[in-house]
Amino acid sequence: MATLGTDDNKDYFFVDWSKQSEPLEKLPSKRPLMYDRRLSNHDGRGINILMADGSIEWDANAQWLKTFAAEHPDAKLPMPK
Repeated sequence: MATLGTDDNKDYFFVDWSKQSEPLEKLPSKRPLMYDRRLSNHDGRGINILMADGSIEWDANAQWLKTFAAEHPDAKLPMPK
């Protein structure tokens, strides 16, 4: 996991899936690659997620991300605040 931006102004989380113990081909193709760090980026309504397959998804209230993180606890995905 890396953050993009300066220490005080990090706007996105980047997920480095190459560091996971599970082989990439066994991971779901619809998985987050980068996403907003703050819900406030969009007035608290949700976040944008860049998926590993190249698609961009709007995630209202980060619900999809919360579900994905619960299903993949080894990824240790931080939740947007």
